[in-house]
Amino acid sequence: MLEKRDGVTRDRGQFCYILGRMTAPTVPQDPRRELEMLLASRFALIVIESREEARVLSLVRESSLKVRRGRGWGVFQWTVTEGLQRIDVDMGAPQRLLAEPPQLLRHLKATPMPGIYVLLDFHPYLSDPINVRMLKDVAQGYGQVERTIVLMSHEVPLPEELESFATRLQLALPSVNERQMIVKRVALEWSKSNPGRTAVIEPDALTKLVDGEELVYTEGQDPYFLGSTWFARQYVKNPPPYKYRWGVVLDMVGDTNLSVYQDRFSATWTETRPLVKSIWGTAARLGVKEFIPRVGYVIQDDHLPLRNTAKIPTCDVIDFDYPQWHTTLDNPQHCAGSSLAKVGWVMYEWLKGEESAAASQAKAKTQAVNDAKSGANTSP
Repeated sequence: MLEKRDGVTRDRGQFCYILGRMTAPTVPQDPRRELEMLLASRFALIVIESREEARVLSLVRESSLKVRRGRGWGVFQWTVTEGLQRIDVDMGAPQRLLAEPPQLLRHLKATPMPGIYVLLDFHPYLSDPINVRMLKDVAQGYGQVERTIVLMSHEVPLPEELESFATRLQLALPSVNERQMIVKRVALEWSKSNPGRTAVIEPDALTKLVDGEELVYTEGQDPYFLGSTWFARQYVKNPPPYKYRWGVVLDMVGDTNLSVYQDRFSATWTETRPLVKSIWGTAARLGVKEFIPRVGYVIQDDHLPLRNTAKIPTCDVIDFDYPQWHTTLDNPQHCAGSSLAKVGWVMYEWLKGEESAAASQAKAKTQAVNDAKSGANTSP
């Protein structure tokens, strides 16, 4: 399938589905309910391949609430650096004596405590036949003690000896509700860290923000940028009591091989040129070399309606060299937390600089007004 964007025709690639022996044919739309079902189905081993540890741990805690009711189950997490720790209730520091895989597995085999044990990044230890045998013993003992072991990492190649005890949970990208909760959580955290200031979330704007992606079948016929176009028109039609100074679009900045060139529009528009210079200058000051200070492509993105319709000077921060774009391979496995962290760091430090500059300008303006008043009062 050929797709044209930004004046470049790209081959979007063929859809290819590779089914493993334990791989579900479809990705569940509600991973919480899917995991509830798997836990209730008494699987001894559940494999979750993901880079989103925090999301998986939260999912396990939420899913376990209903399933473990009345069963006395606990929820635990294990890492080789910290050991075993209960995470559904506060039981203090982790048990560091159980940090080594053999000690952990002996403990799981012997413990009378039923529950869910999430083992993070355990996959390197599955090459040891003794570890595999002990995991099999734990799985076979499920009838005596209900222990479900969740193996979670970016990739978990499971030995054949364990496959008959296991199932896999495939995580979809966050649902609309999950995306809305992420935005609301960030807004709440911002309000808490800025006493006296409240982040107001307009329902219509929130809907467009998390579910406003375009659906283009025919180039030149179907419209792009539905969410940003709607926002820009509303901004003009119903102006808020404030005015946006800048806008920054962050797009595809989680690429494992991050390289962020400047978009030609952003770098050449008179009103956005200082914005681009400031952001890439911040990256250079921080030593984030993935921000490359030269034009790399011409991008048609959400910054166009924000700048052209809403008249908000907006630039595009995008890694367009991402081969998985708009293919079935566009998934978390091709993204990296370190890339997100670098972009987030640059944006945070840039925002701090903008806030400091705005405060200095306001102070200078106030001082100028006071000086003018003082001069008027002392004049003969």
